Amino acid sequence: MSDNSAEPMAAAPEMRPPDNPAQAVKKQKNSKLFRFLRFVVLIFVVIPLLIELVFLIIRIAPGKVIPDNFIVYARTPNLAALGSKILEHESLPELLTNPALGSLAPVLNSIRSGGVLSKPIVRFVMQGSVSAALVNAPSVNEDQAFIAVWDSAFLAPLLKLLPFAARFARIADLSYVQDGVPHFEYQNGKNALYLGSRRNLLVVSDDKDILFQTLSPESAAYAQEKGIALKQQDLSLLLASKTVTAMLADGNPLLDQAFTQLRFPDLIELGITVEPKQLNISMASPVETDNPSFAALLSNNSLPPSLMNILPDTVQYCTGISSMGLREMLNAVSELQEIGLEDTLQAAERASRTLLGLSLEDLLFSWTADEFAVFGLEGKAIPVFAVKIGDEAKRKAAFDRAFRSIFLKEDTRLMLDGNRIPQIELPGFVDAILKLLKITIPRPYYTVHENWLLVSESPENILAAVTSVRQNKLLAKTPAWQKLSEAGSGTASLSLFYSLNRSLPFFLRGGSAGASLLRMYHQGLMKLSIQNGLITLTLAAEPGSGKGLESVPGYPLTIGGKTGHAVYVIMTAAGSESRLLLSRDAAALALNPADQKIYELRGEDPVWVIPAEGLTMRTMKDSAAWVVSSRGLVTLVNGNMEAMPGFPVITGLKMSSAPAAWNGKVYLFSEETGGKGMIHTVDNTARISKLDAEFDAPILSPPAFLDPGNMALYPKSFLGEIFLCSLDGKPRIPWPVQIPDIAYGSPLLFRTLASRQLNIAIITTAGELLIYNEEGNPLPYFPLSLSGVFYIQPAWDGQYLWIVSEEGILYRIELNGSVMEQRVPDLKVKENGCIMIADVDGDGIPEIFISGDRNALYGYTQNMISIDGFPLSAWGRPAFADLTGDGSMDCAALGMDNKLYRWRFRSSQ
Repeated sequence: MSDNSAEPMAAAPEMRPPDNPAQAVKKQKNSKLFRFLRFVVLIFVVIPLLIELVFLIIRIAPGKVIPDNFIVYARTPNLAALGSKILEHESLPELLTNPALGSLAPVLNSIRSGGVLSKPIVRFVMQGSVSAALVNAPSVNEDQAFIAVWDSAFLAPLLKLLPFAARFARIADLSYVQDGVPHFEYQNGKNALYLGSRRNLLVVSDDKDILFQTLSPESAAYAQEKGIALKQQDLSLLLASKTVTAMLADGNPLLDQAFTQLRFPDLIELGITVEPKQLNISMASPVETDNPSFAALLSNNSLPPSLMNILPDTVQYCTGISSMGLREMLNAVSELQEIGLEDTLQAAERASRTLLGLSLEDLLFSWTADEFAVFGLEGKAIPVFAVKIGDEAKRKAAFDRAFRSIFLKEDTRLMLDGNRIPQIELPGFVDAILKLLKITIPRPYYTVHENWLLVSESPENILAAVTSVRQNKLLAKTPAWQKLSEAGSGTASLSLFYSLNRSLPFFLRGGSAGASLLRMYHQGLMKLSIQNGLITLTLAAEPGSGKGLESVPGYPLTIGGKTGHAVYVIMTAAGSESRLLLSRDAAALALNPADQKIYELRGEDPVWVIPAEGLTMRTMKDSAAWVVSSRGLVTLVNGNMEAMPGFPVITGLKMSSAPAAWNGKVYLFSEETGGKGMIHTVDNTARISKLDAEFDAPILSPPAFLDPGNMALYPKSFLGEIFLCSLDGKPRIPWPVQIPDIAYGSPLLFRTLASRQLNIAIITTAGELLIYNEEGNPLPYFPLSLSGVFYIQPAWDGQYLWIVSEEGILYRIELNGSVMEQRVPDLKVKENGCIMIADVDGDGIPEIFISGDRNALYGYTQNMISIDGFPLSAWGRPAFADLTGDGSMDCAALGMDNKLYRWRFRSSQ
């Protein structure tokens, strides 16, 4: 039997046509390209990614290697971004003039001029975070060391190439050391820096032991990153709480004692954000206390203040307290023993019950709410106090009952613009008794508006505030407030809005470096908020609105030696070239602002150098200035301090005061035998003349001159006489005129714009302002008594007289006897003080500049509003001129550090 089943046949192989030779070659090339691409991807993509992944896994946070014994710790999340913001900050030039940052000026100016941070590669390399600290380091002479740690991020693998790069580096004073822990050393004289890397970190320190401790793999990393809560800040700082509280108090006894009642953590964090025209600073810290009165205040969470509903848009400064009652606030302050408030409150309680039949509870506490404020308006020196009313019925009842007593009266006769504004006044006999006790109680005006009690010694200020609020012209709607208030939350227990022309807040009154830097910001808003025992403080500060100043690059200049305190400017007839005149020790100097070249004329004794008023200056080769020594050596010089033909001239005079130049001559004042005062002149031909006038006392201050030929002087003596003389020194009839007391300086000569009447003004040391006409008759409304002691004479701006007292009270006086006054913060004025009038913005309205006995130059408008950027770090007599011929006014002045400073006025954009 046959097997019919057949074995399956094997499948026949697929028949393909043979490859085309060209296709085979192409296929072979594609295979090689694919293998090459795989190799490239492996080498340049996969392996770098794996390396980056490894470094990401082993990454160390920069803060973890900073020693815990730091004094100050700082961190920025992006060094490139922070650097760019700092260079773009509008106030940077002014900040760099401060001695605290002076050493950074060359570096930052170089970076800014070179545009390094604008390069994409630089910004990419520097984008990592940086942590830095000052730490305790006994091995360093100063007992403090610096350490900075940069997180190189994606560039971390390149740090491993540093040892190889060191072989090719040719940097002076830089060496690579492999002993112990490999590192770089930079030695430049006594200064040394040490640099090394660890994983993703690049570490720099001025202490080798700290660097080794940070780099050594055997050393334990500091386990915890430093706590940074303010994540969105450009720069975060951790400071010891004692350092922060000391900076805030800085000599303020009330704050100093208040901080003793509070407990802060060991470290307090500060955050700083830099904007082109604004600086924001924030602080957040928990706080505890064992004092029940302070605990009561801390338990009140801050609320949005309603104060903004009554602040006019013309407010220049304001301090507002909210979310705390008057009783609770006074109880807390009375706990501070040295303040003495508890005794004052007890005395006030007794007086209120005796005189008014009311307790303080009935008189004040029963009707006041939890908001209080004091604010000042633009151009108005007298502040307005505001108290929120919690119960109007109780307030009215308390006022009615108080006014029914014989000791307190209400005068309701004043009507302003249809508004009745009552005045609180004391009976005459009570006021007389209080004056005998040297107690002055003001007679304030008041009104009630929108549930607020407004009180001020000026009814016009109350009316101005109420009118603005009625017209919905509020501070909260102004761009300045809206920009400043962006920082921090809307809740606040303390709000402090300030402009340095009108107020100096407590945290800027000290002498710390931080306070001096912040004083360069014209305007600011500080808010303090309390939430469940957590205090948050924010400060937003800006240079201010309107016109201001910018520091001229290349200044300040170190003059060396001991400089005088006056700067003058001389110009060519065409105004194309200028010189700044000043003195140093026994030398007269002329500085060319264009190239900062200094020309010098040396002598053997101290000199004065002043412009040669009245002489033609066709070129700088012509006569320009008088140089007079204290021993009477007179030299007429050109702008390069080269003596003119015939000079110097030896007069042999014993100078009793600085010289004065007028009408082509220099006037010299000498003390002769018997204490007599004499005047000599020297003209440009070197001729010496002696004036016929002789005075019973030496002339201690150069006189004032005024065309067509008037000279006013005051020989200081017990006779107290002022003279109006012709230029030959002869007194005019009926001069001299006797003044009632002694004075300093020389009288002021001025003319009114309307009548062109010649007037002579002088203020005595005791504050009696006298103004006479040319005939020696006193003007109506004068003499006028001002409060204070006065060492310098008035200045005239064409409309007002300006006077400043020893204690820094600035007076603006009209010829109708009207007086406006304002205290200038931290100003003390004695004989070295100065008032200058100059129109620096070209609007035809002059500005007023004042300096005193400290290193501060103040600038004000006619409305007593501070010019943005003032006060400046200078003193003495400044010079104002367009030094470059570009139409911009410059200010040049000397500092007490014997440096020459220069600023340029800028227009608002």
